[in-house]
Amino acid sequence: MNKESRQVVVNKTEVLKYIIKQSLKKDINIVGRQHDLIEARFIYFHILRNVEKMRYQKIGNTLGMNHASVLHGCKKAELWIENDFNFKNKYQEVKERFTVDLK
Repeated sequence: MNKESRQVVVNKTEVLKYIIKQSLKKDINIVGRQHDLIEARFIYFHILRNVEKMRYQKIGNTLGMNHASVLHGCKKAELWIENDFNFKNKYQEVKERFTVDLK
């Protein structure tokens, strides 16, 4: 991967972190197990995986986590999107802001 494409990936992840911090009032760089923080982190994982088509390991590297944590988060996010109305609303809000900001 050349330097320019690495810079674009870093910028997208930073944009998404900023959107999550503004929308959900959570800093996903912080280590913790609070439910709201986990929801925010899983939204981050799911958007990068499904919208940006990033690999699990690359997503994990942006937060200092391993690929298994990202895979688990993506699976949980799918389940919560289907079954939890509040989570689905949070996810859609962040996703819409992210896709608009990138255009």
